[in-house]
Amino acid sequence: MCVENLSEEEILLNRGIDLLKCKDYQILCLPENFESDSKENLYDADYTSDLSKILKQSGIKCANSYDLGIDSETYERKSCDIYLGLIWVRDNFVVPILACAIYDWLKGKVNDRDSEKKIIQKYAFQEKTIHVDIRFEKGKKIKYECDVKTLKERLEEESKRWE
Repeated sequence: MCVENLSEEEILLNRGIDLLKCKDYQILCLPENFESDSKENLYDADYTSDLSKILKQSGIKCANSYDLGIDSETYERKSCDIYLGLIWVRDNFVVPILACAIYDWLKGKVNDRDSEKKIIQKYAFQEKTIHVDIRFEKGKKIKYECDVKTLKERLEEESKRWE
């Protein structure tokens, strides 16, 4: 099954998501392999749950795998990079809030990781990259692999398209 050819509703239904459960959410923080060919062995990125909490604190109506009843495991990586999984924006109005919330939160995480890097020298050569897939309304999907500042700038550019 190719998800690019399916509507948003069809993708959610094929993964066993009750459309009534997610209709009031502005953002869904989903497993990073949510759009794969199988709904088995779904895994959330290690920061997905934290991201969901941060977005809720920022006033965004946000759901994560647990809220939607998705049976998924958390995939923890042993690198300095930060993985956020799939962020499904269902209301483009919140993209500027999303950009600021992610930036403020990850700015602290990157600084924490800088401290860790001084302690753990084996990762000293690595730059921190943020890995995230973002699906916007109308099916547009962008894969970001960049630093925190660039991610914020790209999200701000994207939000201008929806004004």
